Amino acid sequence: MKTYSGAQLLTNVQGSDWERELEKKIRRERLAGTTHFLFVQRDDAQIKFAALIPLSEIVPIWIRQRDIAQRLLDANKLGRRRSNFVVNGARPTIWLQDDRGGQDVADALWSHPGVENLAESSIQNRLADDEAADAEGNDSADFDPTDDDERRSIEHTIKERRGRKRFRQALRKRYRDKCVVTGCKVPAILEAAHIASYRRESHNRPDNGLLLRADIHTLSDLELLGIEPIEMRIEVDPKLLHDSFYAGLHGQVLNCSQNERPSTKALSERYERFRLHQ
Repeated sequence: MKTYSGAQLLTNVQGSDWERELEKKIRRERLAGTTHFLFVQRDDAQIKFAALIPLSEIVPIWIRQRDIAQRLLDANKLGRRRSNFVVNGARPTIWLQDDRGGQDVADALWSHPGVENLAESSIQNRLADDEAADAEGNDSADFDPTDDDERRSIEHTIKERRGRKRFRQALRKRYRDKCVVTGCKVPAILEAAHIASYRRESHNRPDNGLLLRADIHTLSDLELLGIEPIEMRIEVDPKLLHDSFYAGLHGQVLNCSQNERPSTKALSERYERFRLHQ
C-alpha cells in the first residue's frame, strides 16, 4: 500500500514568483478549454484517489498546502523532514496523500470546496452545505434510483458552486439578496464569489466577496468580466459585446452602497488579472 502521492504542477519554476508562474499555467490551460484537472493515484490495479479539481482552485489549494506544510515544519511535527515538500525543490506539487506525518496537507485538498474524489462510490451523497435537501433512503419497491441519483447529483453541484454556507449567508445579508451586477433577486441562482482568490480562511471576509448570478460568476472566473476598483464600473470583454444583455452591463456601476462596498485592494488585484486577459 502506497503511503504518499503527489502531482507536480510544473516541472521547474522559472523565476521567483511561484504564484504568478502557476497562474500563467492556469491561464494557458483555460485558453485551451480546460475546466478541471484530474489527479489519480493507483495502488496496483485499484484506483485509490481520483481528485477532480476545478481549474480555478488549483493555485489556492497549492498555497494552502504549502502554508500548512510550513507550519508543521516550523513546529517540528514532520520528523526528519526539513524542507517544504509542497514547494518540492523547484517543482510545486499538490499532495493527494501523505502518511509520513503530513496528512494535514493532503486533507487541505480533500476539504477544499469543489474538489471531488471520483474513486469514492458515495460521492453523490456528499452535499456541500446544510442547505442541501434531506437525503434519506427509501426502501419502497417503487423507488426509482436513477431519478433520485440525478437529483442529488444536481444538488451537489449547485450547493458547491454557491459557496460555503456562512460566507454565502454573509454576502446575501450584505448585498440584500441581490446580484451586485445584474440586480437579480432570485436566491436560488445567486452565488458567493471571492474577489481575491481564496487562499486561506481569512479570505472568506464579506468585503472580499460579491453576490453574483451564476452566469456572471462564471464570466468573472473566466476573466470575461471585470470591475474597475475606484468607481466600481463594470467592464465586459469585447468578445461579449455582441450579446445585447452583457453589452448593456458595460459601464454600469456595481450595485452596492458606499458603506458596504467591497475591498478596493481586492478589486484592484482582480481587475489587474482581468486586464491581463484583454
